Amino acid sequence: MSLSIIHVTAGLSHKGFGVIRSVLGLAGAQGQLGHKVVVVGQKDPFTQTDMSSYPHLTIHSHRVLGPQRLGLSLSLLHDLQTLTQNLEIVHSHGLWMFPNWAAGMAARGGRRPLVISPRGFLDPWALAQHRWLKKILLSFLDGRDLRGAACINVLSTGELAALQLLNLRIPLALIPNGIDLALFADLPPAENFAAFFPQAQGRKIILFLSRLHPKKGLLELAQAWSRVAPDYPEWLLVIAGNQEQNAYLRQVACILQDKYCQGQTLCTGLLRGAQKLAALAAANAMILPSFSEGFPRSLLESLACRVPVLITPQCYFPEAIRAGAGIEISAPTVEATEIALRKMLSLSDQERREMGEQGRRLIEREYTWTNIAQKTIRLYEWLLGGGSPPEFVIMD
Repeated sequence: MSLSIIHVTAGLSHKGFGVIRSVLGLAGAQGQLGHKVVVVGQKDPFTQTDMSSYPHLTIHSHRVLGPQRLGLSLSLLHDLQTLTQNLEIVHSHGLWMFPNWAAGMAARGGRRPLVISPRGFLDPWALAQHRWLKKILLSFLDGRDLRGAACINVLSTGELAALQLLNLRIPLALIPNGIDLALFADLPPAENFAAFFPQAQGRKIILFLSRLHPKKGLLELAQAWSRVAPDYPEWLLVIAGNQEQNAYLRQVACILQDKYCQGQTLCTGLLRGAQKLAALAAANAMILPSFSEGFPRSLLESLACRVPVLITPQCYFPEAIRAGAGIEISAPTVEATEIALRKMLSLSDQERREMGEQGRRLIEREYTWTNIAQKTIRLYEWLLGGGSPPEFVIMD
């Protein structure tokens, strides 16, 4: 049967980072399966341009009153209350912001099942940031939504364990993020990256492709790279992400400007479109030494492009390590990152290519958006119709 689904997210532009790309990928795949899908979120200065790339989706964007960070929007709440009169499922992505609270209010008012995807925001490291504020929110607004949800969608076994610690006593559905392989079917020649960034000419590249945020372990990576780089002069660390100036990034930059890193580090800023594809085509390895993650889309993209990965357990992607598609950084520390870097850089080109092929096969087998969308539809159908839960649902 055809379902009608509302997806609610805070940001509707690249400022929403990996969350918005995942929401749009899931919504698009569900629409291709024949379901009616509406995406609702808050508007920012980049929304109109960024969302023009998704003409096949029905997207409702709403102006924010006051600070963008809070996301207060009465028109968004009214829109959700209207939509829930006719649509069957409310799926909220993220926590701590007004659009998520509005999704809960609309679902309760319309007596619709509420599915929540926390997307890493309930990871222990994430909860420790602004701890007292989040403790208050978990006692009231977000806590009420989580306890009253029909189901919580966790992206990984690590996120599952974190949710079980909260003892919410509601069903948990283990359904990861996905990826559209068609976007990576025709990669440019590896040499194209050097056309954008001449410093990369003739170099082997290890790519950091993520937000430049403390939880991503970038400072630890910079310190580890300052130790490793002199022993591998043919390698270039490419750091691709937003470059908003703050004290944390100034500290990272200070380390990377050290004499041991000069000429072996390239900071590109945020990469999108052709530049991003060129970076993935040129990369010999990808690194993400995170303290906390939901389920990083950049890892799926790298593996889809046959790029082996270096990841911490906190990336919650042990499947990549078990598949032989990467090397585990045992902890998000300078020492562990250095050890893993040396191990990856010491491999032969053929060994890294073989790891990349294993990663590609893993993505094709388990992480396409079509496969993920089919699982979510089975989840929604169970929530609406009852019966036995799907095999990926854990009755907490």
